[in-house]
Amino acid sequence: MGIREKLSDIASLFKVPKQTISRIIALILIYIIGLILRLQPILLHGANHRAYDPFIQYRATQVLLEEGLQGMLSYYDFKYWYPFGCGLSGLYIIVPILGALIYLILNALGFHVDLLTAITVTPAILGSLCVIVVYFVGKEVKNQNVGLIAALITAISPGFLQRSIAGFYDNEMSILFILLMILFYLRAIKTGSLFHSIMSGFFGGIVCWSWGIWRYSLLIIAIYTFLRIVTGKLDSNDSIAYVITSLMSIGMGIMIPRNYNAITSTEIAITLAVVVLVFFDNLATYLSTMFRKTRYYMYKVLVGSGLILALAGTLIMIYLGHLQTITGKFASILNPFLREEMVTYTSVAENQPGVWTNFYMGAGLGILFIPVAIYAMIERRSKVDLLLFLLIVTSFYFSASITRYIVLGSPLLALGVGLGADYLLEPYARFFSGRYILHKARVVRIFLGERRVPKGEAAAAYFIVFLVLALSVNQCISLAKYYGGYDYTNAEREIFYYLRLHASPNDVVLSWWDYGYRCTVVANVTTLADNGTRNST
Repeated sequence: MGIREKLSDIASLFKVPKQTISRIIALILIYIIGLILRLQPILLHGANHRAYDPFIQYRATQVLLEEGLQGMLSYYDFKYWYPFGCGLSGLYIIVPILGALIYLILNALGFHVDLLTAITVTPAILGSLCVIVVYFVGKEVKNQNVGLIAALITAISPGFLQRSIAGFYDNEMSILFILLMILFYLRAIKTGSLFHSIMSGFFGGIVCWSWGIWRYSLLIIAIYTFLRIVTGKLDSNDSIAYVITSLMSIGMGIMIPRNYNAITSTEIAITLAVVVLVFFDNLATYLSTMFRKTRYYMYKVLVGSGLILALAGTLIMIYLGHLQTITGKFASILNPFLREEMVTYTSVAENQPGVWTNFYMGAGLGILFIPVAIYAMIERRSKVDLLLFLLIVTSFYFSASITRYIVLGSPLLALGVGLGADYLLEPYARFFSGRYILHKARVVRIFLGERRVPKGEAAAAYFIVFLVLALSVNQCISLAKYYGGYDYTNAEREIFYYLRLHASPNDVVLSWWDYGYRCTVVANVTTLADNGTRNST
């Protein structure tokens, strides 16, 4: 064998199909578009904060770098909530940890940036990574086409962009970990892999360290598992995935001060109750073999008993005061009418009920494909479809209940757009890929009743889907331009400049609650209230 043949054999080992190369290039381009959109503020106006909460996260990151994690959690500052003061232990810890890591990594790589610059780019970095994760989630849902369409919608979605853009240094950065949890959970219920279950539980625990939306991430898999139980379709893959994910998430979550009391919450009680039902469901199978009874008989006895015990135990614990019911803002999300009595909470725009515009902010005109996706899920009826159905339906409900939820709803709705578009085009794809084969002889085609290849109809279907997605891209990018700057007004700049020039750090300033963080961090004064609402006075 000559050298040329040997080199040819070696090269053949690294041959990648053209289709794979084109998809990789497409995904890289989508990622770059998403990253550039999210870096707009810092590219145009330099490093700064957006909104209000990022200011206290910035202060927490400073303390973390100076005092360490334990020092941050024990830090108490009398410049907030005068005269009582408040500590940083009430914060979720992941945001300052991520900001500190990005700061240290950038400087270690030779990019000598200050802390403000580092934390300004952090949400843009994590938000653009969500595009990659959504691609792999879409791939698990059906195929790479679903993943690419979902990744594109996620990259340009204004609903997601508004809180994953440079400067929005807050809890919404944890959406990356929610998506990773969903990705590994899908793989776990499909394969039964212990590794994927552990990874799902790990990222679920990170979510519990990141944002109050951990309640949603735990309850959605609890509802999925409960439905699998009551329909008699729970298998070992479901059992392993749910028990490991939920227990790891809860175990990690209650390790931080913010969640110390969460173990007595209704959300965790429901999650653990479903763990008990999973145990009873598997025990029914085992005992039916041991006692030679039908599984259905043992199933009724054990699962029925489990439901009664779980319900009775929950009611007794609530009555005795050992279990916290869902109240406050979380109850108002489930029931928006409760928000009428929460005047302060409702006064903030992000806590208002959503309107139809909110859905278009999430998925653009591509939202038209979501009913098709729901039909496809009902037709396929796989376990993956059940979980995706729950994610999409709850995304619609909660995005209507509270405007803020669209930031998580956008990537989930994007998966529905991807599945719906792919489902519409799948029958026509075979006409262009050569999978639809006719006999060459016209006489044979007539005899067999083979119709002509409807390439015209296929081209029209592709054009319509392309047109809808193109309009979505145009619409989303037009809206994205709105987020290209920071939400500072000239009046605010003048006020902060005046306070820095004439006020001392001990001077007390009264401001509307959202502005408390800004006054303390930017103007270096003491405030009566801030956005944390830690004090009812």
